Amino acid sequence: MKKLYVIIPIVLLGIFIAFFLTARNEIRAKEKAKLEQQEREREERRLKAEEARREAYKEAERQALAAIAAIEAKNKEKERQNAIREEATNARSLAYQERNDLRKHASDLVTELSAAKAQKAEVERLLKIQKTQVDYLKTATKEVLQNKTQFETAIQKINEAERAFAAAEKARKEAATAGRRAAE
Repeated sequence: MKKLYVIIPIVLLGIFIAFFLTARNEIRAKEKAKLEQQEREREERRLKAEEARREAYKEAERQALAAIAAIEAKNKEKERQNAIREEATNARSLAYQERNDLRKHASDLVTELSAAKAQKAEVERLLKIQKTQVDYLKTATKEVLQNKTQFETAIQKINEAERAFAAAEKARKEAATAGRRAAE
């Protein structure tokens, strides 16, 4: 019996340990299931909150895009009006500038015309002077030709006189030489 006193508490201890381990495993499994359930609920809440945030973000983005489109439309309208205004101002400035350029060009043409008239008068005056000079040169050329002819005639006569003088001198020398020879 003494063995029974040892075996029964060991068997009871084994049964207790088996029940304890089973209960502990069940408790752990329940806790794990509870934690998993809480985790799933937390994940679902997070997904719902995330979905709500996405929806809110989409709505805010849509509103922002609508506001941006309205602002851009307003800015485009302002730019269009400014472009029209600037184009009109540029056209007006260009017209004033062209008018002033044409006036300046007209006054320049008037000035050039008066300068051209003055030049024409000066050219006509110089032409008269040159005509007078040409007439004088024609007359002077005739006189020079007459003088040239007279000088050529005079030179011919001088050359003939020199030849005659040279011949007479030669004859005189020959006569003097002949007279000295005869005197000798």
